[in-house]
Amino acid sequence: SWADRRRYLHQKFLSFLPQEGRAAGILPALVFCDRSLLAPSLLALFSRSTLTHSLSLSGLHLSFAVLAGSCLAWILGRLLPSIWLRIARPGLALLLSLPLAAAYLWLGQSPVSLQRAACMLLFWALLFFLKRPRALQDGLFAALACILAFNPFAFFDIGLQLSALCIATLAVCLPRIMKLSVRFFPAPEVPCQSALRYLARKALRGAFAISCTSLCIQIV
Repeated sequence: SWADRRRYLHQKFLSFLPQEGRAAGILPALVFCDRSLLAPSLLALFSRSTLTHSLSLSGLHLSFAVLAGSCLAWILGRLLPSIWLRIARPGLALLLSLPLAAAYLWLGQSPVSLQRAACMLLFWALLFFLKRPRALQDGLFAALACILAFNPFAFFDIGLQLSALCIATLAVCLPRIMKLSVRFFPAPEVPCQSALRYLARKALRGAFAISCTSLCIQIV
């Protein structure tokens, strides 16, 4: 069965990991949603650092599947350039990302926060191929509708509540934060004549946006 295959992969994965060290349980937690190997002191450290959410499988972790799909699309395009004449690279990246996302959903035991991210990815891919505009709020509402239609009791799952709240906060705050970052760190008028200054402003703008977005999520 699929459950037996997953257990087999889990055991094989654990056999390649070091048996000692505080960080030995982090990879099983991120790949298989298995926190049993995490030391209590390490969990306490994550909690004090307000990084506990990084252990909860969600869109942050699913983005690595999308990144892998994008890299595969680039490699495939380099090997077979004619394929980009049939399908654009973003579309090819999405097609390659969906199976990887489904595999990660299966490996991670499909927690509702990861289901939310996978549903949003599927919905955005559908809108992309239909050539329709995509908005963060639309993806969130579609994902919640799909999850609650199949499992209404998921509404009471704290993982889904926090995951949806974080995405809603992003949808509301991120556009305003990006406008503020452009206002506080404007790019030089002639980037080609001041490349270093241009890159520094871009880096400061990104750091400002990430810091303010994380702060807003923590406050909400």
